[in-house]
Amino acid sequence: MTDWKRNKISTARGAFEVFSKDSGAPVCVIHHYTKFNETGDQFADVFADKHQVITVNLRKASQSEKAQEPYELSMLEPDFSTCTRNVRPA
Repeated sequence: MTDWKRNKISTARGAFEVFSKDSGAPVCVIHHYTKFNETGDQFADVFADKHQVITVNLRKASQSEKAQEPYELSMLEPDFSTCTRNVRPA
């Protein structure tokens, strides 16, 4: 479980730490608030023989964006953020 390349990607929702390995059709592996690192992941390594595997550290995990509000750790966060950006008080 080595050869994972660390990178950071910037999005509208913040910066997220990602690791990638090998080549081929991409497969993205996420988790629920554990963290990935350069040693990879036993589950993600299974796909590396035939795919480029990309693991993403979600908000608050390792070097990814930290949460400012509790709702940001919810799976509803993208929907909630979209609503709060687009709804204006009367």
